[in-house]
Amino acid sequence: MTTNTPGPKIAFETHAHACTFPVGGPAQAAVVAYEVHTLATALHAAGTPDGLDGTLAELGWLTAAELGSAVRPLPGWAARHAAGQLTVTMPDGTWYTGPLPLADAPEWLALARARKFILHAAGSGVMAAGHGFFMDAERVRYSATPFTG
Repeated sequence: MTTNTPGPKIAFETHAHACTFPVGGPAQAAVVAYEVHTLATALHAAGTPDGLDGTLAELGWLTAAELGSAVRPLPGWAARHAAGQLTVTMPDGTWYTGPLPLADAPEWLALARARKFILHAAGSGVMAAGHGFFMDAERVRYSATPFTG
C-alpha cells in the first residue's frame, strides 16, 4: 500500500487496531491505531522523526500536545466500515483500506456510529504486542474523520 500524497510515494504495510479512548474509563471516542511499517521506520531509532512522522505532519495529523480536547476532522477525509473492512479516504486518494477486527473492542462500532467520527492514531509509538498492540501516546500523531458504517 502507498500513501497518495504530493512528492515521493512512501511504501508501507499497515495493520489497523480498534480501541476506545480513554483506556480504562468511559469510552468517549472510537479509535483506530495504525501499526505502520515503512523502510524509514525500520532505519530510525524509536522516538526519532522518520518518513512516516513527516508524512503525517504534512497531512495535518497532530501530536498529543497539539490535539488538546477539541477534535476537528481533517477537511476532505472520511471513514466507512462495512463487512469488517475499514476504508479511510483523503482528498486525493485512500489512506487505508483493509480489515478492522472488532473482537477486542466490541463497543467500537456502536461508539463510532453514535459519535459520527473516529479518531486515528499512527506513528512510531504504535507497536505490536503479542496478539494486540501497544500505543505510546507521545510518539503518535492523531487525526479525526467523519464516520459512516
